[in-house]
Amino acid sequence: MQPKANTKKTTETLPSNIPQEIPPQKRRRKYSAAPKRQRRGRPGELCQLNLDVLFLIAEYTHPMDLLNLARTCKSLRQLLMDRSSEFVWKTARRQVIGLPNRPADLTEPEYANLVFYARCHDCGKYAKIVFWEIRRRYCLDCRIAR
Repeated sequence: MQPKANTKKTTETLPSNIPQEIPPQKRRRKYSAAPKRQRRGRPGELCQLNLDVLFLIAEYTHPMDLLNLARTCKSLRQLLMDRSSEFVWKTARRQVIGLPNRPADLTEPEYANLVFYARCHDCGKYAKIVFWEIRRRYCLDCRIAR
């Protein structure tokens, strides 16, 4: 015994008198009532903290964590990349043992990105070596191309 097919056949005749099959209708998914999610692009309760508390917490984080925090949303980026927030970056940098002083031509966030973010400045691949003379990181492929 053959299983029944889910397709319906019509007997409409076309100019060539060949019967055509109508594809089966798609079933709609039934969704349960899921809890509402927060809208993306909002950092939640973090931006509602008092700035003194936020800066106090940020002073005890690693500079790479500060970079990641600044990359989460526009408001935190604007706050942490401002020149008035330089003391937070300095305090976080001083917690890293053996890190040399920042060059005068780089800002604190630029210096943290150069030292701790191990990605090529051109293509984004993993890049281990920092070229201090030009203040850039390049992967092997980009290094050869230059």
